Amino acid sequence: MIDDGLLQNRIVDAAFRILIMPDQQAGTLSVHKGTVSQAMDTYIVNIQGNGGHSSQPHKTIDVNMIMAQIYTSLNLLMTREVDSSQSVTLSIGAMGGGTATNIISDKATLQGNMRSYHQETRDHL
Repeated sequence: MIDDGLLQNRIVDAAFRILIMPDQQAGTLSVHKGTVSQAMDTYIVNIQGNGGHSSQPHKTIDVNMIMAQIYTSLNLLMTREVDSSQSVTLSIGAMGGGTATNIISDKATLQGNMRSYHQETRDHL
């Protein structure tokens, strides 16, 4: 917003941000100097495979298997690609693929976010 000119020709004495914090009791107010929350990057991974009948899985590209591998790999990424002194979180909030027990789906989606205080860490991940 600043890059788009929000503060051009304006004098600003202070800036405030209002957040709802899940660990704070309702009706309380906290004041903090400096950084209070991490930057958040959202991601959506759409997986396209080749669906088919569960009696012939060898003729498919199983998107749910791929989705499970991505889920595991993303969580391992935090332990192998980020210095343990950095505060980084990676959350996967939604996963979905398939509509029936006997059909191997051709599409799956994984959605989540990553949070960090450090731009260099964000850029790396």
